[in-house]
Amino acid sequence: MAKFLRSLALMTALGVTVAGTGLVAQEKKDAKKPADTKKAADDKEEKLGKVEIFESKNGFRFRVVGADGKNICGAYKDYKTKEECAKVVEELKAILTKTKPVEVAK
Repeated sequence: MAKFLRSLALMTALGVTVAGTGLVAQEKKDAKKPADTKKAADDKEEKLGKVEIFESKNGFRFRVVGADGKNICGAYKDYKTKEECAKVVEELKAILTKTKPVEVAK
């Protein structure tokens, strides 16, 4: 009986030691997660491309540049100020997030 109790105590101590080590490893893994998430978000943002506002001959315009550096679309109209152009970009973003493209009949 004493041999059984010693074995049981030894197994319990071993179990507690192993379980404690697992928790520490889990905490370290979770501690690294936010940094990895931020890096993934930066990579995703980088792959999306960007909207550029630039000064043209007659005012300001914007263009959408893809992740590959090629122009996707741009303004066909000049805006008097940079702020006016930025406002149009914000309106465009709102429209594109709330609606879906529709086909126009000829």
